[in-house]
Amino acid sequence: MWRSSRSRSRWTEQGLPPLVGTHPSVTDVLVEAVADDEFGQLIRATVEVRPGSSPAK
Repeated sequence: MWRSSRSRSRWTEQGLPPLVGTHPSVTDVLVEAVADDEFGQLIRATVEVRPGSSPAK
């Protein structure tokens, strides 16, 4: 399990793309490895959005 520190450098250190972690509406991200029988290991991301941000349409 990996949790962001709300800094762009942490994403780079972990080898993860900065797309989600640096979005202005995102305050925190939890990334977990998930075993999958068909595809092997997958990644699940739970994203905390800033209060007042609109959901993507």
